[in-house]
Amino acid sequence: MRQTPQGCSDLAVSPVVGVMLMLVVVVIIAAVVSGFSGGLLGNQEKAPTLTMDVKIKNTGYWSGSYFSARVTGAEKAIDTNDLKIVTQWSAVNSSSKIRYTGGNTVVPGKYNVHLHYSPGSGCSNEKDYFSIAPTGYGTGVGETGGETGSKERLSSNTNFFGNYSLKVGTTMWAQPYGETARPTGGGYTSTSYIFGYGTSGKAFTYVEGDGQASCPTNSQQKCAHYVLPTTVNALPDGTELDDYSAGTFDSMTAVLGKDWYRLRAGDAVNVRVIHTPTGRTIWQKDVIVEG
Repeated sequence: MRQTPQGCSDLAVSPVVGVMLMLVVVVIIAAVVSGFSGGLLGNQEKAPTLTMDVKIKNTGYWSGSYFSARVTGAEKAIDTNDLKIVTQWSAVNSSSKIRYTGGNTVVPGKYNVHLHYSPGSGCSNEKDYFSIAPTGYGTGVGETGGETGSKERLSSNTNFFGNYSLKVGTTMWAQPYGETARPTGGGYTSTSYIFGYGTSGKAFTYVEGDGQASCPTNSQQKCAHYVLPTTVNALPDGTELDDYSAGTFDSMTAVLGKDWYRLRAGDAVNVRVIHTPTGRTIWQKDVIVEG
């Protein structure tokens, strides 16, 4: 009889059984991987859908110039704290030789409007006012009233970008400053302070205010706001300002960039709304500027 070496055995696993065991292991691993990847996909946030009617007008004067984005469709309320707005454009001068480029990025929670004025008669509330444009109006803003933008409101933060939601009927709004210290929704032509965008007959030009450090003594007049840079050290939250933020600027500048006034009727502004949790662009269009 043949002797087997010590420690060895004639017993062995059948090759068929071995293959089956390997298949079982592969199936188990595949199931685990499939379940894990499926869980990851299931946890991915779906980007919301959004449709808007966006208009940009530059009449050359503060009156009639604006950025308006009215929501016409949304499957659910979209928190603007989850959004950022990116604008980009180019324009040429009258001789078509010099090309200007511009645009800006609006993010929630970052102040982008700075103005110095008194919102009422006299000087009782004269100070630096900050806000985050575009401001919201209508549904989704936590206020009642009209559904179209008609004025700036810097005294309350409920309509600051990032603090309201986009629903059907919500309007995001921005305007240049001009004519008086008051927001451009209500001009006071009787006041002696006539400055801002396109005032004093200077179309497509920002005209500086009187630059006085104090308001007039006449309580019927309004305090002057400043179009050119003023001295401000920090934002309301204590954040230090950079050179751009230290200047006085309106909500139109905040949305379209510092040189937006170079835009003319027929120029195109690319406007994108990005859903930051998913990184997806949920609305985009080349908006043609109106005069």
